[in-house]
Amino acid sequence: MEITRRKEFNKYLLFAVVIFLSRIPFIQYGYGLDGDSWSVAISAKHFFDTGEYIPSRLPGYPVHEFLCSLVSPLGSFGMNMISAIFTTIAVTTFALILRSLRFKLIFLAATTMAFVPVIFIHSTTTIDYNIALAFIMLGMFFMLRDKLVLAGCFLALAIGTRLTSGAILLPLSIILTRNDGLNNNVRRILKMALPAIIG
Repeated sequence: MEITRRKEFNKYLLFAVVIFLSRIPFIQYGYGLDGDSWSVAISAKHFFDTGEYIPSRLPGYPVHEFLCSLVSPLGSFGMNMISAIFTTIAVTTFALILRSLRFKLIFLAATTMAFVPVIFIHSTTTIDYNIALAFIMLGMFFMLRDKLVLAGCFLALAIGTRLTSGAILLPLSIILTRNDGLNNNVRRILKMALPAIIG
């Protein structure tokens, strides 16, 4: 059993490494063509230099801007690395979700997701889409494991990365609905939704 688990872990780890390495050749070419990427870079550098948080644009994207501020001295390379890392997390977590759902062609589906053009492009530039997606995937993964408070915390990070991520609460709440009474359904949904909203 232990050997099987180790093999399973190594398989997903190898998959994650391959996805990450596929981004490395492309993260050195600046912040990207989206003007918002440059706004994030300016906001992150200001926060790193002064400790004062000024949103890159309204309503603010504090989680992404904070993450970028941590690697601000590395310039676009560091900030794009953040995107590459979180894309790897998003895709690998998607694979783990498929495993939980007993999907057959897990790595084919996850690899397809990883190389969808919009996903690939935004995994090599300083933009928040894939970072929010990673937190959403983590939220769904833990929701499927009935760790609802933890799921809600990851969804809070997704919302803090990109406010519109809050829309995912509706479909996830529907997934949580079961045939065991209204009170139990409400309790489960609130257990996930409250940390997400309050956070």
